[in-house]
Amino acid sequence: NNNLIRQISLDASYWLNEFDLDGLFNNVNHSLSHRFSRYYNRSVRTASGKDIFQSIKFSDSFESTSVFINPGEFKSELNFPLYLRARDHFSGVNSNFIELNNMITDNLNTYKTINLLGTFTSIDNEARFISVADGQVAYVDEASSNFPNKIVNPASYEKLFMFMIMNNSLPGIPILYYGDEYGQVGGSGADSKRDMKFQNELSILESYLKERVSTLNSLRSEYPALSIGDFIVLRESKYFTVWLKSYY
Repeated sequence: NNNLIRQISLDASYWLNEFDLDGLFNNVNHSLSHRFSRYYNRSVRTASGKDIFQSIKFSDSFESTSVFINPGEFKSELNFPLYLRARDHFSGVNSNFIELNNMITDNLNTYKTINLLGTFTSIDNEARFISVADGQVAYVDEASSNFPNKIVNPASYEKLFMFMIMNNSLPGIPILYYGDEYGQVGGSGADSKRDMKFQNELSILESYLKERVSTLNSLRSEYPALSIGDFIVLRESKYFTVWLKSYY
């Protein structure tokens, strides 16, 4: 449908120009065609007058979208292998720093030390990481009627922050699923998309997490070692690890 393709491209261009954005994350279904992808990306680049960063994922799937990653279409997809291992580790579902370090090393060998893959802590339709870490819901509860409430264990905020520290210490493009900066709760499906909370609605622990996430983002921008530096494991056991990030 040419009219639909054109309208979607116009809508994306409006948001980019109206709010002076540098990129968009696109959540699409499996009917995506190369024809649409090329027209959409060409139209958005032309309308914005600048090089736009466009990332993509298939809805409700951990499937790779690599066939759409090329100069004429999208620039990035999500780093699902890293996310799936890290969410189990930091949430406490299956914590083992030796296994995590091995996964990170394999991931770097596969995608290299400079890449544009998106790294993230939560994603739409999946249970929110902090609610899993708090023991209120599990990732396998696809159709659960268990709707997480407020966080019970303050340590759950630390688990989420550690997950973010990892993402900000590795190559790729760290992506914040809205609300993760303060620890938004939620189960799977539509419950993962609760209304955003703003500053005057945040608890003390939520505000403290948000403040530290802001600082973490600033540090990543200031120190190249975090994004493209060598990843060196100085010490490790099942229960702890020490990393060195070095860039010359």
